[in-house]
Amino acid sequence: MTVHPRRTEQGSRSGTSEPRRSESGGAALLHPQELESLLLNIDASLRVHSRHQLFGWTQGMLQSLIKHELLVCAVRGARPTAYQVDCFASPWIDPEKVGDVFRRDTAFVTHLAAQWTESEFHPVVFAAGGAEPLSRGPFVAELQ
Repeated sequence: MTVHPRRTEQGSRSGTSEPRRSESGGAALLHPQELESLLLNIDASLRVHSRHQLFGWTQGMLQSLIKHELLVCAVRGARPTAYQVDCFASPWIDPEKVGDVFRRDTAFVTHLAAQWTESEFHPVVFAAGGAEPLSRGPFVAELQ
């Protein structure tokens, strides 16, 4: 997964691209434009009730907040290893193929779900090509 840092636009009031820290040294504070984008995305997400609406939101407003070429959404089914998978991708990526490989790489999916649960359901970033055996599995190979 590649995360693209935001660059400060010329004429911004902050004059810096470094995140601002709160006085307590805690989480980074958002610049006004970033905060507005986040709030608009949260508001828009509340109106997503179907697959085509999710696609429109992820490739539109969410894309402006979090740059991405591929978004994999998985919902666990009745069995712990059963997932309903949807992939939303840039035109040059075959989402059907990515979804199929994702479903077949059960070791990776199980590990990813466990990491997500352990992190109290916060986003999980997984580095492809890392030292872990799972980082060289079929799903990661397909992404590369």
